[in-house]
Amino acid sequence: MGGYIPPVDSQRVMIRMQDVVKRFGDQTVLDGINLEVYEGETMVIMGGSGSGKSTMLRLMIGSIPPDEGRIELFGENICGMGEDELNEVRKRFGILFQSGALFNSMTVGENVALPLQEHTDLDQDIIDIQVVLKLELVGLLDAQDKLPNEISGGMKKRAGLARALALDPTLLFYDTNGREALKLVGFYPPFKFRAALAYVAEGFYRKESLHDFMQRAENRPPRFDENGLNEEPFFLPPPHIMDRSRIPASRPLVVFFEQPQCHTCDILHAGPLQHPDIRELLDEFDAVQLDITRDEKIITPDGKRTTARDWARQLDVFYTP
Repeated sequence: MGGYIPPVDSQRVMIRMQDVVKRFGDQTVLDGINLEVYEGETMVIMGGSGSGKSTMLRLMIGSIPPDEGRIELFGENICGMGEDELNEVRKRFGILFQSGALFNSMTVGENVALPLQEHTDLDQDIIDIQVVLKLELVGLLDAQDKLPNEISGGMKKRAGLARALALDPTLLFYDTNGREALKLVGFYPPFKFRAALAYVAEGFYRKESLHDFMQRAENRPPRFDENGLNEEPFFLPPPHIMDRSRIPASRPLVVFFEQPQCHTCDILHAGPLQHPDIRELLDEFDAVQLDITRDEKIITPDGKRTTARDWARQLDVFYTP
């Protein structure tokens, strides 16, 4: 086995095996293995046939359990984890098989898309973009629509690499002065990714951690539907006829443009909109909440018939809230 000892100030252990023993029947294949792999390190495991190299790798990914000892991935002890817990951990790493291990009945592009289809809620058009990016990364974009038996062995390995990378993006955000603002490792669901973008774009990283930023939305009011909008008692119910062009209204109008799974919307509802002074002021308004992703029919304040989605576009409202 080979590797390097990183500087003391960067010793973040990604894989740790402690006193690991693995037996198959009466044969002890691994006996008291201790190993640490650090962030950014390249580790090579070498040995003769039957010495336990593949067994070590299978133990590391939770494919088989050890008979004794402890195995940690990303600081989490995977020994004794259920399959659902293991699958969550597995989303954070990729596996590249010797032969590529592609599904012969699926095209190269479909093979790369499979982890995203199985483990995320991304729309297919977003998945298609990810597939193109991963295939470009390994120089196989021209082979996207080919079956595995139509490409060479080396190309199969590169296709396997593209699939292994499908769920493993690492993103670095820098501020205007070139300082690191946020590092994201692993797949983030779309609503969490939008929250991370807001965290950096609006400068919250200067004042608090991403964890604290995310936690601030935990006290939001309950939703009737988790894929719906935050509910408030002061929002007028649909249909939303906001026409003020013919008959003047007795109260001013405030329109909240929001969308489902919007972290900054959650923060708005959990924080400012719960403040007694703000709620008292809002009692003086006609308050309307619109979902910019829906084609709900509305009448705008100037009397035009349109939809919530189209009105938001006309007003150049693409960010919520």
